[in-house]
Amino acid sequence: MQKIGFIFGIRVVFGFFILFTNSYEAYGADTYSGRNNAAINTAQNTSYLTSAEMQVIAEINKARTNPPQFAEQYLAEWAGKSSNARECYEKMKRMTPREALIPSFALSQAAKDFANESGRSGLVGSTGSDSSGLWTRIDKYGIWSGVVAESISYGYDDPLTIIAQLLVDSKTSCGGQQENILNTGNRFVGVGMAAHKTYRYMCVIAFASDIKDK
Repeated sequence: MQKIGFIFGIRVVFGFFILFTNSYEAYGADTYSGRNNAAINTAQNTSYLTSAEMQVIAEINKARTNPPQFAEQYLAEWAGKSSNARECYEKMKRMTPREALIPSFALSQAAKDFANESGRSGLVGSTGSDSSGLWTRIDKYGIWSGVVAESISYGYDDPLTIIAQLLVDSKTSCGGQQENILNTGNRFVGVGMAAHKTYRYMCVIAFASDIKDK
């Protein structure tokens, strides 16, 4: 069954930011049968993430540590939907492995706060009800340097579907969402999932090249 939802992202580089917002078509995905080990499940021993949030990080790490395999196994069904989807798929097929991301308490708390706030009020986008931005949310919990970024998915609660539709957007040119997830400069990740007033579910994923908890 086809479902329609939205994705939204933001990147901040030393105080400068770029916004990108897309609509997407997401489809069901099978359970990943590849590398299921500690190198992928970097969040498995965290106490501040739900099991679904841990699995979102695992799916990100599966995509990062073997982009061609992930693309072939999960993104091939998108490739025929549009030229943009094909571009994203082919780009991943050519990628070399990246390091798995490390879970961050600070990023996760910032993501959870925003997911809960947005979910209750029905907000869409990366700006809080008090006009605060990504950097303000992260500053509350951590000290970061380099690059921070954020991707938001609406309408889905399955971790694999969330990551698959962020990696391959059939509506727009391949870029921001895939860059957030697969950027070699990113080292840390945080996840917050919540119910959403309008779209039922939302998932906020925050990234950073370097961050320390306050």
